[in-house]
Amino acid sequence: MPRSYTPPADRIARWHPTLNTSDEWAIGDYVIGRGSELSALLWCFANAEKWQSREYYFWEIAYHLWEKDRDEPMLVKHKWSFRMIRHACQEKYLAIGGSGSSGKSYTMAAWALVNWLARPHETKVLITSTGLEDARGRIWGDITTLFTPIESMAPGVMTNTPAAIRYIQPNGKPTPKFGIQLVTSDKSQSKDKVGKLIGRKAKYMILIADELTDISPNIQSAATGNLDTNPNFQMIGMSNPASRFDPFGMFSEPKDGWDSVNVEIDMEWRTKVKGLFVRFDSIDSPNITPDSCIEYADGFFPYLATQERINDALDILGVNHEIARKSREFMRFHRAIFFDSDGDETFYTEADLIKAGALAGSPVPDFSNATRAAGCDLSFSSGGDKTVMTIADVGTDQYGQYSMKVIAQEYIYQDATNKLDPPTLQVAQQIIKLCKKYKVDFRNLGIDSSGPGKGTCDMLQLEASTNDFLRVEFGGGASDRKVRNDRNVTAKERYYNRASELFFTAKQYLYGRQIYGIPLLVSKQLCQRGYETKRGLKGLVLQVEPKTKYKLRVGGSPDEADSFLVLVELLRTRFSFLPQDPVPQRAEGQTSSSWRQRERPKMFAHLDPSNLGHHANLLPA
Repeated sequence: MPRSYTPPADRIARWHPTLNTSDEWAIGDYVIGRGSELSALLWCFANAEKWQSREYYFWEIAYHLWEKDRDEPMLVKHKWSFRMIRHACQEKYLAIGGSGSSGKSYTMAAWALVNWLARPHETKVLITSTGLEDARGRIWGDITTLFTPIESMAPGVMTNTPAAIRYIQPNGKPTPKFGIQLVTSDKSQSKDKVGKLIGRKAKYMILIADELTDISPNIQSAATGNLDTNPNFQMIGMSNPASRFDPFGMFSEPKDGWDSVNVEIDMEWRTKVKGLFVRFDSIDSPNITPDSCIEYADGFFPYLATQERINDALDILGVNHEIARKSREFMRFHRAIFFDSDGDETFYTEADLIKAGALAGSPVPDFSNATRAAGCDLSFSSGGDKTVMTIADVGTDQYGQYSMKVIAQEYIYQDATNKLDPPTLQVAQQIIKLCKKYKVDFRNLGIDSSGPGKGTCDMLQLEASTNDFLRVEFGGGASDRKVRNDRNVTAKERYYNRASELFFTAKQYLYGRQIYGIPLLVSKQLCQRGYETKRGLKGLVLQVEPKTKYKLRVGGSPDEADSFLVLVELLRTRFSFLPQDPVPQRAEGQTSSSWRQRERPKMFAHLDPSNLGHHANLLPA
C-alpha cells in the first residue's frame, strides 16, 4: 500500500543514510557500516545531535517497523502524534495533557520502543501505571501491540512476570538491567518504596508515567532525586488533567504559576521543572480540524476523537449541550483542562438532583394510571450490608411526561435468633409481605441477583410460586442495549461493566425530569460514588467506583442507592421507561389531553421498545 507519509525531499537528501559503492551505509562522508536500512536508521537516531534529525529518524524507523509491507500502518504521523514526538525529541521533562482517545499512550509506547532499540544494551525505559491490569488496558497493552510484530527481529524477550521486555545479551541470556519494564505505583505507595522501585541505573534512562494523576505523588520526587542522576535522563508524564494539586498537576505547574496561563485556551507552557506542558483538546482532533501541512499524513483516524463521539458524550452528560460543555467531566476528559480543586470525581451532583426536581420534598406532579413497582438490593449480594426495597409509582404525569416517583424505602432484617429458618427464607418471606403491603405485582418487582443473591431469588421463586420477578445482575459486562434510543451507541461501548451501566444510565432520566421523590440517603450515596475512565472498545468508557473501594473510603455500603438502581433497571426492562427530553408545562386553561397531543416530544414515537430489550408489562396497582 502507498506510504501514509513521505518526508520532504530536502530532509531525505540531508539526513537519510545511503549505500556507498562498498554496500555500506553512510551519512555524507561518515561510514556507518554494513547492515539493513533499519539498522542504519537506528544508529542515526542514537547518534543524532540535533532534535530535528532525531525527529526525522524516529518517523523513518516507525515506517520500517510498523508500516512498511503491512496491510495497514500501525503508527501514523498525524498532527497530534507529530507534535508529541517533536516535543519528546527536545524536552527532558515533558507533560502531555490529553483528552480521551488522543493517542498519547500509544505514541509514547512507540517512543519507548524506538529509544530502546536504538541503544538496547545501554537503555532502560520504566513505565509506571496504577496497576498491572490497568496498564494492560493502557500503555503496556500498547507496548505489547507494537512489540509483538517485531519481536523476532528485536534484541529482547517479553516476559509477563514481571511485565517487561528484557535485553538479550551477546551470550544469549536476558538481563533486567536494560530494556523496558512496567512499574506499578498507586497513590498509597511511600516515597521509600517508590524510590527503591525506580532507583535504577543506566546510561540512557527514560521514565514514562502514564495516568500520572492517579499514581504515587512520590514518583516525581523519586525521579528527580534518583533517576535524574543517570547521564541521560528523560521523564514524560501523561494524564487527563484533573486537579492542579495532584501529581500530574504539580508536574505540569507553569513556570510563573497558574495565574500566568489560561488553562482553557493555552495549548502549551513552560513548567517549573524546566520542562514543557502540551495539551490535546478533543475539539481540535485531527478528525475534526484536519490540517493540510506536509509534515504529516492527512485522513481519518478511527482511534482519535470524532465529532460524533463528542456529541455522544455531551448527550450522556446533559440534554443541553451548552451546559454539558461546561461540566467538569467534559472539560477534563474531552478538553484536557485543569481545575483548582482536588475534589473527588463524582458523576451525580446535588445540583443535578435539585435542578431536576428529583429530591424528596420537591413538588411532585399528579400522576394518572400509575403502576406500582419495586426494586430490592439484597444484603448478601454485591458486597452489601443490608437489604433495602425501594417502592415507586410509574405513569404519565400531569405534564404528559412518562415518569416515576419514589413513595417509600423499606428495610428487611434477618432474625439472628431464628435457628430454624435460613436467612434466604426469612428475606424471601418479608419480600412477599412488602409486595402485598404495597400491592406490587411480582412481574413489577426487580431483585439484585448478583452472587449469593441467586439463592434468595430461588427461595423467593419457591415461596411465591412464581418466577415472574426480574433478576437484575450487577456483575459481568455491559449490555448491547442502546444508551439512548436516538443514538446508536451501545452500553458496552460507553460503560466498563454492567454495574457501571446501571449506575450511569439512571442519570439520563434526570434531564427529562422523569424521576421524583429520591430519598436523601439515596441522593447522598449517588453523589458520593466516584468513577474513572478506562480504555474500551471505542475510546474511553466509564467505570463506577467498585463497591469495595467505596466502602473503604466512605465507611458504609450504598445499598439504598443500589436498591433505587435496581428499580430503574426494572422500569427500563419491563415498563419501556425510556429517557426523554424535558417537556414544558402547559399553559393556563389548556387541557391535559390537548397539551399532550401538541407538546409531548415525538423523538421516540417511531421507535419500537423491543429493539432495546424492553417489554411493556404495565399492571395497574
